[in-house]
Amino acid sequence: MDPKSQELFDQIVDMDAASLNREQLEFLMARRGYMNDAQRKFHAVSIKKHEAGELFVGSEGKELSDMTLDELKEEAEKRGVDITGLKTKKAILEAINA
Repeated sequence: MDPKSQELFDQIVDMDAASLNREQLEFLMARRGYMNDAQRKFHAVSIKKHEAGELFVGSEGKELSDMTLDELKEEAEKRGVDITGLKTKKAILEAINA
């Protein structure tokens, strides 16, 4: 990995998935092979979703970021994600991607 990418990787690899934006998640998933065992364990949920093609796509094959609020609520329910008290698309999207 080039030094600039390594520096960025080092900055985001220890961040919680819920605090990462899409660009950071994509960067991290593209470089998941560089993760050590502890980092892979920390990001296991995101890695599993990514490898299943579900990290950014809902069960209907639609990008999560393109879904309406009601569609995101349905997606959260399908995935068993508790969104009690969450009212915005951003909050629900973060909960789904956590």
